[in-house]
Amino acid sequence: MSPFTVPAAPPSRQRPAGTFVRADLVKCAAMAVQKAAAVGAPVTAPPENQPWGERIARLVDPTGIEVIVAEPIGS
Repeated sequence: MSPFTVPAAPPSRQRPAGTFVRADLVKCAAMAVQKAAAVGAPVTAPPENQPWGERIARLVDPTGIEVIVAEPIGS
């Protein structure tokens, strides 16, 4: 099963797209984005260094939830 294959929630638990953001700390944001894009996840922001010391990228999972992957930099 792909990490982007998510079973549908029962109708009473479904949320409108964009109401939830999931953030994951990863070792390599670029690799995470590459793998996600390879299985069809839309990339809304490529990995980019942030002033607070992380490299982040943004994706959307099949249910419409925004996923932020973050990698610590400079450590």
